[in-house]
Amino acid sequence: MTKGKKRLRDCLGGKLRTQLENVAGNAEATWQEFQQGDNKQGHEHCEAVERNLDLLISDDKKETGLNETEIFVLLAACLLHDIGKVESSNRSGWKSEHGHRAMEIINENYDTLGLDRVHAAAVFGKLGTHDELSLVADMLKDKDEDVRLAATVILAKLATDVDAEGLLDLVAEKSQGWDEIAQSHYQALCLLDQKFYCPITPQEQT
Repeated sequence: MTKGKKRLRDCLGGKLRTQLENVAGNAEATWQEFQQGDNKQGHEHCEAVERNLDLLISDDKKETGLNETEIFVLLAACLLHDIGKVESSNRSGWKSEHGHRAMEIINENYDTLGLDRVHAAAVFGKLGTHDELSLVADMLKDKDEDVRLAATVILAKLATDVDAEGLLDLVAEKSQGWDEIAQSHYQALCLLDQKFYCPITPQEQT
């Protein structure tokens, strides 16, 4: 595998580069230096994770395989992945609960972190697990159509077989009607139904 030499940040230009720098500055000032753990968990750790991504992703992939929005979301997730370790004084919490707490912090503070609502939803898709399904499901009620669209995709991505029955019932109940919110729930229901009951095989995709 050819190691990447170009920084992911250098693939961003204009507004997204400025926004990422804002996220980086806000994360460092408000969360990163207070992250706790067995090893260094602050700003230096996040920088190290970003350097590893720079190496792992080939320059060709950076230039042609990822668009600027995808790179922005990936780097924002890198900057924010451990912020859930700030408030826990319990060692086990650093290891088992910090991911869920990070999602809650992003959901509650996305604007002060420098994210808009759509990008915050996309970061959920990078960092979240099925433990965050309730937070993502709430996004289906967001007034912003782009947020609702992101939530439908993320919901299908994070849901597991264990979640299937309860989640389908929840989304189906909210999908009754013709208003925009109901239609977003219906779109999510279709994706979940396809994932659990009518998956598309690789042969069908081609």
